[in-house]
Amino acid sequence: MLMGKTKNGQINLILLFINLPWLLLTWAIWLLEVTVSKEDKMNRIGQTNIYLGRYPLFTKIDSFDLIIDLTSEFPPCKARAKKYICLPNLDGVKLRNTTGLPSLSIKQKILIHCAQGHGRSATYASLLICQLFPTMSSQEALSLILKNRPEAIPSKSQLSQIQS
Repeated sequence: MLMGKTKNGQINLILLFINLPWLLLTWAIWLLEVTVSKEDKMNRIGQTNIYLGRYPLFTKIDSFDLIIDLTSEFPPCKARAKKYICLPNLDGVKLRNTTGLPSLSIKQKILIHCAQGHGRSATYASLLICQLFPTMSSQEALSLILKNRPEAIPSKSQLSQIQS
C-alpha cells in the first residue's frame, strides 16, 4: 500500500520519506479543512455503539473498545485506544482491506475513522452494521449513517461495494 502501513499502523519509514512532499501538503490541507469545518469530530450511528469520525488527532479516544483506522496517509493514533486495527485504504476508491477483524459484539464501543469520516468510514461502517445487525440491509445501514453524519457520502465505487 501507499506507505506500507500495517494492521498495527506501523508505517514503512522509507516509503514515508519518499511520499513526504505530497503527504505534508495533504496533512496541511486536512488541518485547514478540520479547522474551518463545522462538522462534528465524530458521530454516533443511531442507537448502535458505532461511531464515525475523522482522523482523531485532537480527539479523546481512550473510551473506545476498538479503533478501526482506514487511512493509509496518516500515522496511527493508537496510543490512547484499548484496541487498534488499521485497514489502510486510499480515499475515494473501493475498499481493499475489509476483512480480518476479530469477532465483534454490538456492545463494543467502536470508532471507525478515515481522514474526514466520510467515504471510507461510511463504506466500512455500512458493511460492519450489516454484519452486526443481519436484519438490516446495506441501504438501510447507509441511510442510518447519513442521518447521523450527513457528509459521509461514499464515492460511486464505494456505493457499489456497499450494494453488492
